[in-house]
Amino acid sequence: MTAQELYDLRKGKKLTQQQMADWLGVKKRRLQSWEAALHPVPQWAVDKINEVPSLNPKLTLEEFQRLNKKAEEQGKTVEQLIADIIKAAILLAMCTAGLWMLL
Repeated sequence: MTAQELYDLRKGKKLTQQQMADWLGVKKRRLQSWEAALHPVPQWAVDKINEVPSLNPKLTLEEFQRLNKKAEEQGKTVEQLIADIIKAAILLAMCTAGLWMLL
């Protein structure tokens, strides 16, 4: 992934540098260095970026129907359920990144 692709992806999803950095478990300055092409974007970061749920908003009809059913079971809207899923994914990634950094 090039610096421009990273920048375009982040901007296209209306994420701040801090939000993207938090997702990746890096400092904002590190993300800025990637976007400025001062350092290459490492493969682990590319892999993690590709896992961001909010960066792939297209759902099949079947996936939407499952989400809708789950939301109804929990007394929520689909939007609320998706927001909960994204929050959980971000927290999990942050915890995982923190543990990885301890190794």
